[in-house]
Formats: sequence, structure tokens, C-alpha cells
Amino acid sequence: MEVVNNYKFILDGRNLNKDKQIPIRFFQHSEMSGRDDLINQRAEQKVEEIFKEDYPTIDFEKYCFKPESSLSELNMYFYNQLISTGQPISYNDNLPPEWVIDSTTQQLNNKFVTKPIISSIPWSSSYFKFDFYQSIIGEQKILFSIALPVNGTMLIAGDTPKPRIIFNQTPKTEINDIFWLRKPDQLPGAIFTGNTYTLYCTVNFSNSLTGKIQRFKAIPNGENSSDYLPTSDLLRTTFTERYYFLKYVLDYSTLTYKITRYDNTEFTNGIINLYSN
Repeated sequence: MEVVNNYKFILDGRNLNKDKQIPIRFFQHSEMSGRDDLINQRAEQKVEEIFKEDYPTIDFEKYCFKPESSLSELNMYFYNQLISTGQPISYNDNLPPEWVIDSTTQQLNNKFVTKPIISSIPWSSSYFKFDFYQSIIGEQKILFSIALPVNGTMLIAGDTPKPRIIFNQTPKTEINDIFWLRKPDQLPGAIFTGNTYTLYCTVNFSNSLTGKIQRFKAIPNGENSSDYLPTSDLLRTTFTERYYFLKYVLDYSTLTYKITRYDNTEFTNGIINLYSN
């Protein structure tokens, strides 16, 4: 018989609302088990499937963290290369990064060379993806991701597109404010020190023109980024894997966050420069 369509149960013993209810659908069963026994048995099985024994009850309420006042902007640079050979030329830290260059011999390694800006061009559906992790040690699962589409944020008709985010500007991009758990210490393995909690972030670019994912690294000395260009065979030899990570420190007393490199070195004047792989 069809005993019941949906059943709800309390996850944390304190709250009972629709955001903390898990619907469970029951299908055809024999009448050998009573209705209450069947419901309890199925509910226990579902809890086991979702949370498992080693997961605590998690409060899914979140706080909104805004960038600390010291943060000013985030720039993502693509390197310039010869069209004929793919040989890298240079970055330019002194100018805002641009996606489009007007040259018959050179192009950016994202291959965005079309002018004027037209919303229907193939790469208008490209996006940046910010993946957040709990640690940079060992294999990690992504805690959450933020996708930042270029169309409507960094790609504006009539303007030269720049992969640039200015913190606390209006209108805000999706990456300006970070939403994270009100009680992060409930996560398995979480380290909540004082009033701060640390997340690690990697930034990738999903390039719809080339169909490739381009990764970004933080340069230890941003003034002279030419030292960190790929070699002629397009292999990196300078960086370690950890240079892919930005370190976000969330302050629960002020509900703000600060960004540094993974080793706690700070960016000059709050300007974060990231460089494509």
C-alpha cells in the first residue's frame, strides 16, 4: 500500500521549519510492517545516508562577510603571446588587465581579440569560478563555489573588458560579499580560532572560446611578474601548487574578511594581482 507521501523530522533538536525538513517519499510496501514502524525505519535510513555517523548536526544559517576596508581591488591578468608561436611576452602590472588587444602579431593567452565588444561573440558566456576549501593540505573537497559571469559584470557593451573587481563598489559583483556558516566549528575537521575562521580559494577561468579552464596564481612579488611567465614550452617552473590558493580569513567579530597569499604575505595596498597559468 502507499502508506504516506512525505515525512519530516527535526535535524538539530532545536528548530523545526521548512528549511530543515527533508522530504521522504514512500512507495508500495506490504502491510506486514505497521505504518509508524515503517516511517521510523525509513527516516533512520535516510538520516544515515545523508549525514553518516561521523557528521554532526549542522546549523545551515549563514552570515554575510564583507571585504575589509584595506582591500581595494582584484585584478586577473592574462599574459601576452605571439600568435605564430605561442611564445609568452610579458605581463604589465602597471596597467589594468585588458582582454582585448589590437595587434596582428600578438594576442592574450585567452585568445580574446575581437573588437568591438559584441554580446553574441562566443566568449561572452565565459566565467570566473571561485572554489573555496577548508585546507590546502591533502586532497580537499570544495566547500562551496561562486561563479562570476563576464557578461554584465566585466563585459559591458561599448567598453574594453577588464577582468577586474573593485571591492565595495556599486553595483557589487557576486564575489564581493562572502556567505558562510554561522557555526563553522560544526564542520568535521574545522579549526575555529578565536573569532576567525580560514578558507582557501582557487580562481579558474572557464573560457568558452577555447573550451579550456585557465588557472590563476598569486605572484610573490607582483612588481616584476615577467619573471613568472611560462617558458617557451609553456611549462611553469617557478611556482609550487600552493601559489594557486588565496587565503580568506573571516572575522566573526566584525563580519569582514581579509585576503592574503597562502603563506600570510599581504598584497601591496590591498591590490590583489592574479596571473593566468
